[in-house]
Amino acid sequence: MKLLSLWVVLIFIFLSGCAGSIHEIVTSEPPGANIYWGKTSSSLKQTDFRTPNSRKLSTSPWESWCYQIAMEGYRDSEIICREEETHRHISVRLNPIETTITSDPPGAMIYWGPSADDLKRTPYFTPHSANRAWEGANWKSWYFQVKRRNYQDSEIIFLQQSKTDRQVSFKLKPIE
Repeated sequence: MKLLSLWVVLIFIFLSGCAGSIHEIVTSEPPGANIYWGKTSSSLKQTDFRTPNSRKLSTSPWESWCYQIAMEGYRDSEIICREEETHRHISVRLNPIETTITSDPPGAMIYWGPSADDLKRTPYFTPHSANRAWEGANWKSWYFQVKRRNYQDSEIIFLQQSKTDRQVSFKLKPIE
């Protein structure tokens, strides 16, 4: 009987502790994104946490707080502000940054690379939109050029690393 009473007390303590815990979950698709948070949307600071992140407090409800999720190759999420609450789940789908390459006339072969001396021929022709986050040309500082038969090679254009969509257009001159 004494053992049964001890088990009842332990279960009661455990359950009351669980009921009083406060839970926060921050997730993103794709996972592994940086989490920024702050008291207001203008005071966001990068944390050491990456998605998915889960944490608990056992004291009082979460205060009002703002969040933003960011990952290289993707547009930053919108800033999400939440009022004080006992359980919080922030979940975002990050959209890849897109680079669009066009030429006049269209149908030019696209070359790109990390330096003007290291341009690689791609399997793509203009117009083309690259929106795969793993593809450096999509968002990193990158060099672009297009070539088309019977036209002079375009100039080499450099685009800075970006957190927004980019567009580069080439005007090709016919070979005389």
